Amino acid sequence: MGDKVDGAIVYEDIEITELDIENLTKSHANIVFLDRDYSSDHIASVTFDSFKGGYDATRYLLNLGMRNIAYMGSVDTIYDSRERRRGYEAALEEAGISINKDLSYSLRLLQ
Repeated sequence: MGDKVDGAIVYEDIEITELDIENLTKSHANIVFLDRDYSSDHIASVTFDSFKGGYDATRYLLNLGMRNIAYMGSVDTIYDSRERRRGYEAALEEAGISINKDLSYSLRLLQ
């Protein structure tokens, strides 16, 4: 890839493995990951506070008086999705609401 492009922006809609990262590093292309905490000589990252996003969204619904709040997220192998789910669960626990696994869904990616 390094001789075909100067750089790339990578966002994980599917799991990127350590082998994928190793291959990207060997390419010597300049890579920026969105929402994956990783850095090396040619790789940087920009991360979002996904935990806070999940937490704040859940708190908003709780403040409206809702108590049976479902969570629908991406697969749990993706960091961003795991963090949003953690924020959702933290807000529920803080409000004294038990986590109901029947209201928590991981959406599968279409292949």
